[in-house]
Amino acid sequence: MNVNLELKVRCTPGDLLVIRDKALLLGAESFEILEQIDTYFRTGRGRLKLRSIRSDQVTGLGTFAELETVCEHTDELSAEEELRTVAIALGLDHLTIVAGSYADLGDA
Repeated sequence: MNVNLELKVRCTPGDLLVIRDKALLLGAESFEILEQIDTYFRTGRGRLKLRSIRSDQVTGLGTFAELETVCEHTDELSAEEELRTVAIALGLDHLTIVAGSYADLGDA
């Protein structure tokens, strides 16, 4: 099973534009806004999330940027370093880190 590492930060729409520009300078090939619906199912070991279409503008919660590193062909330590390096390059290290899922934030 693959492990994915994720960093989620609270930001403004203006921050998203800056992040997009930095990502393009780093060689990102495209930047799209997608709408997404997350559906959660209760399981014996927690929640299973089924994701369809996505948006960083979450109704009632605000604007977020997410960075995800897939650990498919590397060890978790190397993936953590990659996530940190890219987060710094995009300026995410200066924004407020958010733990948990949007569903958890909505319950708070």
